[in-house]
Amino acid sequence: MKVLATLKNVDSTSCKRVIIRNLSRILDIKIIDIDVEQGVISFMYSAQDSFNQVKRELLRLGFPMQNYTSIFNSEQEFTKSGLSNPSDYLYRARKPYIKISQ
Repeated sequence: MKVLATLKNVDSTSCKRVIIRNLSRILDIKIIDIDVEQGVISFMYSAQDSFNQVKRELLRLGFPMQNYTSIFNSEQEFTKSGLSNPSDYLYRARKPYIKISQ
């Protein structure tokens, strides 16, 4: 899932570096962007425990989340692209692949 969160006390690029350095230690997240002027961070996580770790780490660093929005895109799950026969799909990872019959 993707999260957009407003952080408190983010006011310089050094704050951004501290956040990136500390959050990069959490394995199941990917930092997408940190906007220093708006105080907004966007990141993706795969497990709820990872999200809770991010919240705790930001609080520990002095940049607590004021509010956040989780965005779940249904396209991140297995989707069908329009073929009518479900046997025409070969799912691998999270993207559908179409079998080519010969």
